[in-house]
Amino acid sequence: MGWSAGWVSWCRIRTGRPEMAAVYAIPSITTHPAPSSVICAGGTVSLSVTASSTATYQWKKNGVDITSEGSGYATANYTTAALTGNATYTVVVSNGLSACSATSSNALVTVNALPTIARSGGAASQSVNQNVAISAITYTASNATSISRGGSLPTGVTGAISGTTLTISGTPSVAGTFSYTSYTVSASHTNGCVSATTSTGTITVNAVATPPPGAASTQTWVIGTQTWSAPLQKAQSGCTAATDLGTTNPPTTAYYRSSGLYSDSGYLYNWKCVSEQAANLCPSPWRVPAKDDFVTLDKAFGGSGSNRSGVDQSWITTNYVTTWGGVYGGHAYSTSVNYTGSEAYYWSSSEYTTTNASNVNFSTSGLVYPQYNYGKYRGFQVRCVK
Repeated sequence: MGWSAGWVSWCRIRTGRPEMAAVYAIPSITTHPAPSSVICAGGTVSLSVTASSTATYQWKKNGVDITSEGSGYATANYTTAALTGNATYTVVVSNGLSACSATSSNALVTVNALPTIARSGGAASQSVNQNVAISAITYTASNATSISRGGSLPTGVTGAISGTTLTISGTPSVAGTFSYTSYTVSASHTNGCVSATTSTGTITVNAVATPPPGAASTQTWVIGTQTWSAPLQKAQSGCTAATDLGTTNPPTTAYYRSSGLYSDSGYLYNWKCVSEQAANLCPSPWRVPAKDDFVTLDKAFGGSGSNRSGVDQSWITTNYVTTWGGVYGGHAYSTSVNYTGSEAYYWSSSEYTTTNASNVNFSTSGLVYPQYNYGKYRGFQVRCVK
């Protein structure tokens, strides 16, 4: 039982014999813990209490005794463990006897969630060719009022902010490696919590050689270790235009034919034009392919690299037409253009004899000749490789 005498509160502990009851002063709390605190997730709070007379202390979290969490839970000064959620703390101050104790007022600790940032859309690190758009990368901050950006991006790529969303997108026009390891994406909470979240990534922009002059398009075909240009539809490069390429072999004039061609076919050049004007037809880093380049191409498709007939037509179409972009432009012979729509011929830079040079030939009748040889006076298409 307890009572007050003057300003001191007392409690009496019965011992079984009334005349032997013990009387103790009830601890008086003169300073209570701060009634409220606001922290960020992962933070701690220091709470303290001041009590009169010698006392023991037991801090409680949400009404439960604290026995291992934080430090100083059996003293007047308690520091919480790192917190992830709201909690209410009290401390029971006693003189060692449960009947003679006082409980502090509540100390409410509010824990604000840290901002988080999630990525969606494209990969953080990407490799694209020059003038090819990246896959847009989107970062969205939650529990935040803002999001920021910094670092380096390729020319043509921007980082746009709308509210708490950052979108990195665009078409890079300059080759190089652009690392945004230091491209910090941070967010601020309304109550001041700031995350140290950092987005890392690298955008690699691969240089693309300027298409050869007269190429049908800027498109390139990357097959295995080789990069091929589009067909040279309109490349003249110092040769003489003619509708009659003649039959003199080896030819004495560098001719090409630009009229009466099959749909989508490139110009048809005799080998003298190809050999003399190779640097103009396929300027560095491009070059006119050697015979071995056509062998390598055929093997990249899963072929043997040797001349063969009876090849499944769907295999030829899939590889030489669809994948490589070959055109059945036929060949020029004297004043005519023959086998259009059914056969394709492309010169190599490799001479076979004084009258013949190597070429690749494929057809709709199952022929695949990666290393065939024809008279130099005939007009074939040209592709560039690098």
